[in-house]
Amino acid sequence: MQTNHQSTYQTVIKAPVEKVWEALTRPELVKQYFFGSNQETDWKVGSPLLWRGEYEGTAYVDKGVVLAFLPNEKLSFSYLSNWSGLEDKPENYLVVSYRVQPAETGTQLTIRCQLAGLQVVDLHVLAIGLQESLQVVRIIGRQLRIGKRLRCPAHHGVGVPGVAIANNSGG
Repeated sequence: MQTNHQSTYQTVIKAPVEKVWEALTRPELVKQYFFGSNQETDWKVGSPLLWRGEYEGTAYVDKGVVLAFLPNEKLSFSYLSNWSGLEDKPENYLVVSYRVQPAETGTQLTIRCQLAGLQVVDLHVLAIGLQESLQVVRIIGRQLRIGKRLRCPAHHGVGVPGVAIANNSGG
């Protein structure tokens, strides 16, 4: 059984760092692409981070804690999906980190996920969710470039919240 895994995912979004950061942190923008979830936090290190919503008539609350917050630079949080079926204890939380930095053609978005305590089968489920989420990032990038409202197909899977993507992976 594999019990500790870290993966890194990167892409470049053709939008300024500030716009990508807003798409990751402003609740009204997150709601537009993250399954209609209401994101709740004050972004202070140690504060709770919640995503509340409803999927096919069933209410859910995904949760975590803000671990790092450097505006327009880095965001890190723990995360437990309501849909994971896992007990609410520290070893069942993912640690997710977003880093944004200027790139020649826009903003490089790097996402690192540490999957402590999860079994290989759980990693497979997460990988599927990350692959599906790549389309969300492409939509965000395209709509930020042309100034449209963020939209994505509504679905909820076990995966990483916000803008979780999979372009390049490493372990």
